[in-house]
This record gives sequence, structure tokens and C-alpha cells, in this order.
Amino acid sequence: MEKSLKKQKKLLLTPMFVRYMVDLIIRIMIFISVFVLYIIDKELLRSFTYRSIIFGIAPIHILWAYFMFTMISHIFVTKKSSMAMYKAKKCGCEDK
Repeated sequence: MEKSLKKQKKLLLTPMFVRYMVDLIIRIMIFISVFVLYIIDKELLRSFTYRSIIFGIAPIHILWAYFMFTMISHIFVTKKSSMAMYKAKKCGCEDK
């Protein structure tokens, strides 16, 4: 019984899990940096958000593009990013 509990506690580092963890860390870093900037100076945050960096592209555009990319990647699923595909591959149930 104790061996089965140890097996369940072991964390599997699948490519999908690593990708989701990297995505979570990036989102947390963005949140913390914007929150700190908001606490320090709200006007500085507003000017930074809408200031053009290059070719009229502002940080808000980059943030929007990142979030759009992650949402679209959920629509067009690949074998590496889908939990259903991972489970099907694991049990051998995928179409051949």
C-alpha cells in the first residue's frame, strides 16, 4: 500500500506539464511586475503601457498577442499540448 502512495506522489515531467508550468510562471511574472508598477506609480504604468516601443507597437499589444496565441493554441490542438491526446497515447487508444 505504501509503495502505491509513493508512485502516485511522483511528478511526471511531460512536455505538456513543462509547457503549462512555463506559461504559469510567465503569467505570474507579468502580474507581479504590473502590480508593483501600479503600487509605485499609476501614471508611470499608464504611460509605459501605451508608449510605443518600435513601429507603433506598445507593451499592451505584446501582452494581447501573447494571450491571443495561448487561446488559439487551445483551439488548434497538437499532440504535445492536449491532455486527451496524451492519455490516448498513454493507453494506446489513439487512431493509427
